[in-house]
Amino acid sequence: MLDPSAVPDAARSRVGTEPVHVRTEPVDGVPTPAQLLRADRLWLVRSALRLAGPGERWRVEAATAPGVAPVALELGLRDGQWSLAELGRG
Repeated sequence: MLDPSAVPDAARSRVGTEPVHVRTEPVDGVPTPAQLLRADRLWLVRSALRLAGPGERWRVEAATAPGVAPVALELGLRDGQWSLAELGRG
């Protein structure tokens, strides 16, 4: 389970460093990241937590295939473009 306090402050400053394409799906009426295309690879989001603060930011755990350890990412949406920062392996 994702813990909002586990997002390092340093990661917040890195959001926006890598553009990605994100597909969202509604969860309780809220468009939530479900998949992302990063470096021509499809990543499946296993869990997502919307972060408080300005703008739309999410902490997600995503992986490229079943059985692969997920990677913690922070996604940010600005002016219609998603970007990410990698936080580390789950």
